[in-house]
Amino acid sequence: MYEYVLVPFDGTPELRAALTPAADLAWRCGAKVVVVSTTEASDESSRHLLKSEAIAQSGADIDFWVDLEQPIGDALVAAALHRPNSVICAASRHRMGGLRRRGPVVPIPSQVFTKTAVPIVAIGPETDVSRGLPLTEVIVVHDGSPGSTPALDLAIAWGTRMKVTVNLVGLVGSHASDDERNWLIERLEAKLAEIGEVAPSAALEVVESDDAIDTLTAMLIEHRDAVLALDRRDNARPGDPLGPLAAGLLARAPRALVFPGPPA
Repeated sequence: MYEYVLVPFDGTPELRAALTPAADLAWRCGAKVVVVSTTEASDESSRHLLKSEAIAQSGADIDFWVDLEQPIGDALVAAALHRPNSVICAASRHRMGGLRRRGPVVPIPSQVFTKTAVPIVAIGPETDVSRGLPLTEVIVVHDGSPGSTPALDLAIAWGTRMKVTVNLVGLVGSHASDDERNWLIERLEAKLAEIGEVAPSAALEVVESDDAIDTLTAMLIEHRDAVLALDRRDNARPGDPLGPLAAGLLARAPRALVFPGPPA
């Protein structure tokens, strides 16, 4: 499915959180973990120490992509261009302050979302990585429209190739009329039947929601072995790397988010 899982790592706790999920994903895909680093790890001893720490954290053997000329975001973009059939796994984490209190969030570089065409597995600051990347289902939200979306296509691909359940979720407002609810359910059932031709274990769930971020965060708390597939820039303002739903969920979600590449 993928040949390489690219993960940024410089030895800091903020970036370390993505290593074990990256190794789990690589194992599922038969891929190679490639650590992208912009640290002074060019000499053999420094590189060996960094590699040893990465292996200890991820439980996997790794390759290195070392780039001392660019910031980490641009280095990831370059690595994705030169490593065919890649997926990026990156962490956005709280920096620890004095007395180990949470400091500001260290974000995933915006270039990763705006300049790469490869899928991105995003580990947010609230994501539980204590079990790596447990994965029995991919949750994806659909609005009932006739067409597909990159997130739905990715969820179907993961479901069929990794043999996990695709959970199609429809959100309906609490003030929606019966006709609106029935229309959404009918559309989603038709989409489920279509998905079921390639992903027989696909499931459907319709949830009442007036706040998608709250609803999906609560759903992910219950679904401990899930990832949530989202499109990157739905309703994004110019210059923003993510749309408001994706950005809000990245800040709060207890599970990993997966973003497909942009539409062709």
